[in-house]
Amino acid sequence: MADGGGLLLTGRLSLRAESWLADHAVRGTVLLPAAAFVDMALHAAGRTGAGPLEELTLTVPLTLPADEAVELQLNLAGPDGHGRRGLRFHARPAAPPVPDGGRADPPWTLHAEGVLGPDEPSPSPSPALREWPPPGAVPVPLDTEGGGLYARLAAGGLDYGPVFQGLHAAWRAGAEIFAEVRLPQDERAAAGRFPLHPALLDAALHTRIAGASTSPRPDGAVLLPFTWAGVRLYGTGADRLRVRMSPTGAGRASLELADGEGRPIASVRELVMRPRTVEQPAAPRKPGTDCLFRLDWTVEPSPADQPGPAARWALLAPGDARLHAVLAGSGAEEAADLAALRDDPPDLIVHVPDTEAGWPDLAGAVHRATVRTLSLVQDFLADERFAGSRLAVVTQNAVAAGGTPEEHITGLAQAPIWGLVRSAQAEHPGRLVLLDADDHDESWSLLPRILAAAPPGTVIRRGAAHAPRLVRAVTGPAGAPGSVLDPAGTVLVTGGTGSLGRALARHLVARHGARRLLLATRRGPEAPEAAALRTELAGLGAEVTVAACDVADGDALATLLAGIPDEHPLTAVVHAAGVLDDGVLPALTPERLARVLRPKADAAIALDELTRGRNLAAFVLFSSVAGVLGSAGQAGYAAANAFLDALAAHRRARGLPGTSLAWGPWARNDGMIAHLHHADRHRMARAGLVPLSPEDGLALFDAALGGTDAVLVAARLDQAALARRRRDEVPPALHGLVQERAERAPAPPQAPEPADRLPRRLAEAPAGERGALLLAEVRTAAAEVLGHTAEPSAVTAHRPLIELGLDSLTAVELRNLLAAATGLPLPTTLLFDHPTPAEVAGYLADRWAESVDPLAGPGAAPDTARSTESDTGPDTVPDAVTGTVPGPRPVPDAAGAGAAPGPLDAHAPVGGETSASDGLFALFRTAHALGRPSDGMGLLTLASRLRPVFRDPAELPGPGPLVRLATGGGGPRLICCPSLSALSGPHEYARFGAALRGLREVSALSYPGFRTGEPLPASLDALVSVQAAAVLAEAAGEPFVLLGRSAGGWVAHAVAARLESGDVRPAAVVLVDTYPAGAIGGDSPALSAMTAGLFAPRASVDGGDVDRLTAMGGYMELFSGWRAQPLLARTLFVRAGESLAGAEPPPDWHLPHEEVTVPGDHFTVFEEHSGTTALAVHEWLRDRADTRR
Repeated sequence: MADGGGLLLTGRLSLRAESWLADHAVRGTVLLPAAAFVDMALHAAGRTGAGPLEELTLTVPLTLPADEAVELQLNLAGPDGHGRRGLRFHARPAAPPVPDGGRADPPWTLHAEGVLGPDEPSPSPSPALREWPPPGAVPVPLDTEGGGLYARLAAGGLDYGPVFQGLHAAWRAGAEIFAEVRLPQDERAAAGRFPLHPALLDAALHTRIAGASTSPRPDGAVLLPFTWAGVRLYGTGADRLRVRMSPTGAGRASLELADGEGRPIASVRELVMRPRTVEQPAAPRKPGTDCLFRLDWTVEPSPADQPGPAARWALLAPGDARLHAVLAGSGAEEAADLAALRDDPPDLIVHVPDTEAGWPDLAGAVHRATVRTLSLVQDFLADERFAGSRLAVVTQNAVAAGGTPEEHITGLAQAPIWGLVRSAQAEHPGRLVLLDADDHDESWSLLPRILAAAPPGTVIRRGAAHAPRLVRAVTGPAGAPGSVLDPAGTVLVTGGTGSLGRALARHLVARHGARRLLLATRRGPEAPEAAALRTELAGLGAEVTVAACDVADGDALATLLAGIPDEHPLTAVVHAAGVLDDGVLPALTPERLARVLRPKADAAIALDELTRGRNLAAFVLFSSVAGVLGSAGQAGYAAANAFLDALAAHRRARGLPGTSLAWGPWARNDGMIAHLHHADRHRMARAGLVPLSPEDGLALFDAALGGTDAVLVAARLDQAALARRRRDEVPPALHGLVQERAERAPAPPQAPEPADRLPRRLAEAPAGERGALLLAEVRTAAAEVLGHTAEPSAVTAHRPLIELGLDSLTAVELRNLLAAATGLPLPTTLLFDHPTPAEVAGYLADRWAESVDPLAGPGAAPDTARSTESDTGPDTVPDAVTGTVPGPRPVPDAAGAGAAPGPLDAHAPVGGETSASDGLFALFRTAHALGRPSDGMGLLTLASRLRPVFRDPAELPGPGPLVRLATGGGGPRLICCPSLSALSGPHEYARFGAALRGLREVSALSYPGFRTGEPLPASLDALVSVQAAAVLAEAAGEPFVLLGRSAGGWVAHAVAARLESGDVRPAAVVLVDTYPAGAIGGDSPALSAMTAGLFAPRASVDGGDVDRLTAMGGYMELFSGWRAQPLLARTLFVRAGESLAGAEPPPDWHLPHEEVTVPGDHFTVFEEHSGTTALAVHEWLRDRADTRR
């Protein structure tokens, strides 16, 4: 291949051709087994002489349709400097024929990626499987009272047919499992087709469930392979295997495979299993909602290497004092106007329009700013003496690009300039520069470098440059959201008798149940089709008023609104009016510009001003994609619509409803595209704009109506057409979509380019600065991958990345970026094992130190041993533990634990050699497996006494990380105390907080001692003092509510008591399924069921989490003998509606309280039922304005 050494392997899979694959199904959906990806990777290694499969990660299951084929591509890169080759598997539905004789172009999906190692001598395989059955191994029965193994697996969702039912015998020797697997008789002849038959390898994985619990998981997920590491092939063609499986951690194991004679066939250094949920059928999405986009602003590299303006610059008067200051000394000259520069034109001319602060007449300010800029741009482009110059227009706070809804647009009058200049750029590429800066000095200091780089459209916020990118908006499944409109209210639709207005009116009545419409139009009842429309809608039960009103006339609009009866108040506004007056920029006059601005911008201003006091559910502005992308020949129209986009964002920032829908063309031969000729439509097609059907357009309206984005682009984009154009021909906002397609397409992966920037900086930096460099790299990479915000500073150091949208695919992408940047080989579970940027950076720092000096490692812990202030022993440790992670450790959508796992489950304890921490965890798990959880907790408590402690909060370096999970709304903020589990942390409340965004402020505390290097509290008093101070700091004098889940309720109650003793009373205390301390003693089923959560696959706690394990033991000891005392604050007890398997529900809280019951069990109330739990708490607080007794 062109990259030198790459290989592209293609194929087609179908159940008709490979019917045996139909025997591998999950909940009735046929999935290509993970073992098939391994087989294909080994085949590629054999074709190229590569070495072992160092790593393979399954990102998305590959579904095989019953009646259709899928196309598959394996892309293998050329070897890098170390002989390693990247590989990726993409698949897509086989392209069906289309009517014109061509073929459709369905998108490719990345299903797996990995690395083949260099061809080096392999270590000698183990001969352990020659003696068979293994000496001393105990047979494991595969048939039980619950039925045969595969019948039990089918009940759990794994539907294996005969070809994949290959496990025939199993034995156990300590933690290791041995098994014999074989292909059925009629499939054995096919074994030679494969390096390792996928059905045979898949059957080898069934070893993990021999003798273990196969009960269905409560969340419906099934365990499937996630990552393979160190796969080596020693022989081929086997039709039966001897298998040795050795657990290496939670959900992890190594494999040795031999043929029926004991000759080595393959080995797997580590296999990682993860729960997967397979939806069947997939929820249908609303038609057309894949055409909804939002405008994001991505951080652009600052051109720091540019020393400043190297050419001649001129600043037009009146200019701006800050720009004058930053250009001082650069040689920039000042000029009264363009005429003063004609004799000796500079390279760059900078114009800063007047902001007209205060907007005493906003509509007038909009017209003045736009007309002045139009005149300047026309003069500049018309004068050939400036042919070698560029004109830069710098607006101020005219664009919402700060990444937060609260960003105020103080330069609203300048917003139309962006639409105007974008369209001018489309007509005159390379001649115009467009910038917007905020009020921060660092932004203005950056301006010279940005101007020198001459970007087409850049926004500078807090000293960082941002470029616009369209990204797909998230929408729900079809029929999911209900209407936000009140049927008893009145909906005002401007332009209500136009083409779009009529379609919308019908839709509001039929789909949203609107019963009273006020359709405002310039001609009123005299408009064509107005009478017919009114009759039609009356037949649907709606009362329709068609009124003649110039909405841009404030007095006329006020009169119209005053006529709305009080019993049917105005509840929604849809501004769909507009006028086109297209023409190239030189032909545009101030009068033509005003003709377009008035019905769009002036009317929107009047609507905004005159409806502010009304309780509107929706304020929707029909805008155009021309304002976002620019459109040649539509500068005036683009200017008017850019203003609508800014106004919607401005309203949102003031807490008012506001949504601007920037429409692409509709497939109707009337309205605003009736004038388009064939050439116009062809130009639109080349630009990648495909007309929307009316049905899709209305579906997009529905999707946007209940959303939170101020500006949404509703357009059907032909990405294939965009990809055919040069990058400089595509509007900057579309670059992200074009790049995304290129990155996702199955082009052969390139061997990584030398990436020594960060390693060089790390090597040159003092040791104390390396952590900051790595943290900055992680945050920047996370912002790039997640697309959450344009500004890396929004990706805060201690915020779990799951809150920003991290999933399994983006975790792999982010890990790959960091591996490329650092040059370090990183585990695929990096982002699951280290959920925050700070933790990732810390891990990278340790790995970097080890790579430089193999003897270096994490700093030693202080040698101050923990000395307990209690004489209680392990037998008196409180017996209640806690919850588990609701986030992505390791799978974001994992659910609660069911029955206690058997000793041979996929998440069995570590076998073989162990470290001290591994041994502690193994002993803890053994105590649980033996039904003696209190002994296990006692071991952790004893170990915790050897850890460093603090007795005074002043001894800590600072407060622990606090996560703010929700903003907006009213009422007392919720401050949440995590459980006391080894998995404790603010991440427990991620979903809970997400459900309350916009309703109530929600924060979550963290506890000292759960993170590496942190001391534990020496006493309960020390813990409560730290947490009380953190609560006071977070509340900042405002009302607050303390909430705790499970044993975290003890912390919440203890902190509330401490605060009340200091005359600070919480508004309320909420305890979620909290057992009273000491209420369950000894080795009760409840304690066993709750500790079982630590061994669930979603927990991923293992021996490496020694700090978390001992912290759990230490915290349990702190509450030994503690008993909650009455509070002044009102208490709510939230009870889980379902008991854990084998456990009784918590007894009644012994102090005065109110109680609500929510769906779910002890774990799932904060997982899949977190939204219901959150709303139950919110409504209880809302209904009790006076929460004091």
